[in-house]
Amino acid sequence: MKARFVRACRLAYNVLIEWADGSKTWEPINLIGKTDKFTLAAYAKEHDLLDTPGWKFLQSTARREKRLKRMVNQARRASHNNAIRYKFGVQIPQTVKEAYVLDAANGDTKWADAIKTELLQLNEYKTFIDHGVGKPLPPGYKMIRCHIIFDCKEDGRRKAQFVGGGHLTAPPKDSVYSSVASLCSIRLVTFLSQLHFKPSLCNPDVWYCNAGDCYEYMCTYVDDLLDAMKNPSAFMKALQAEPYNY
Repeated sequence: MKARFVRACRLAYNVLIEWADGSKTWEPINLIGKTDKFTLAAYAKEHDLLDTPGWKFLQSTARREKRLKRMVNQARRASHNNAIRYKFGVQIPQTVKEAYVLDAANGDTKWADAIKTELLQLNEYKTFIDHGVGKPLPPGYKMIRCHIIFDCKEDGRRKAQFVGGGHLTAPPKDSVYSSVASLCSIRLVTFLSQLHFKPSLCNPDVWYCNAGDCYEYMCTYVDDLLDAMKNPSAFMKALQAEPYNY
């Protein structure tokens, strides 16, 4: 944020504002003082402007240092959370509603399909137990809010993940990593074993196979694959076909 003095009918200042889309404009100080007084007060205090005519209305706000810091942090978090985010050239939605809006604007159902896949997997793994509407919570359980977060892979695949509010739960005493392998991982290991691939001794996520005149490699990370082989397209087609459906 920067400030410049403007002389008109009375003393006035404009402040340079950088918006979420990266654009910058000069705005009247009285307007910004009404919409974001705490950020403006922090700027005035940092640059010793609180005793300057035109800035004195921020003095009372700047004196409340603890509250000022808290409100400035909240304003920054709100600006970050509400900013439009892109990844690999794809706009990432913040909410489920926005995901459907982006699908309509793009003329496809990629985000909707990602949401559907995530919800189907929750049912497939029997993540939740339905106790009925309005029933009391079982002993040892507490109610937490859940939401869906979104991401985009390098190849353009949309990802949706159903998560719970971690700030509403106590820190776990045991490991937070799942001890249950996913069905996709089991299918992949079975497929690689049948093709005589073996896990590397230095890294079990790297699989290799003697193809005669060369070695072929497959690197795995969660549901991402990176292959180095003679005919990778045939490998992927076989992996995506029955009975593996990867």
